[in-house]
Amino acid sequence: HESHYSQPKLELFGLFRALQSWRLYLVGVQNLIVEVDAKYIKGMLNEPDLQPNATINRWIQGIFLFDLKLVHVPATRFKGPDALSHRPTDPDYPEAIADDDDSWLDDIALLTFISDGRVLAFTDSTENLPYLSSSLPSVFITRELQDTLLSEVMNFLQSTNIP
Repeated sequence: HESHYSQPKLELFGLFRALQSWRLYLVGVQNLIVEVDAKYIKGMLNEPDLQPNATINRWIQGIFLFDLKLVHVPATRFKGPDALSHRPTDPDYPEAIADDDDSWLDDIALLTFISDGRVLAFTDSTENLPYLSSSLPSVFITRELQDTLLSEVMNFLQSTNIP
């Protein structure tokens, strides 16, 4: 339960939970800058404990799936809300984690693999790959086809389901 975590673990869990909540908007974003007032988050990510538990390893795995840079902003200069560790404990959240089963981490890892183009070495066809530059809407295709492609892009961004 969240109330049993130490302050550094609460901050790490808060970052993990924030990225999880916003994952549909953050997947594929490059050079994402996350400002935090906790120096030890960066330390926990760069030098995890010698024997971290599986839960913390999963949080770290989830955080590393995003292309982000952590920037320390001292609490005295921090202008944003400090919500990572001060969010009220949600009594329903542990059940939500159990139901979610963290499968979103595996989905994002696969999307990252596909979007980097690394999958091209394993297939001869690019038809099933999502949104390579050659498949984006173009001014040279019909408006109906543009609308169809944009609908597929919107569906992909909302659900991360590959069309």
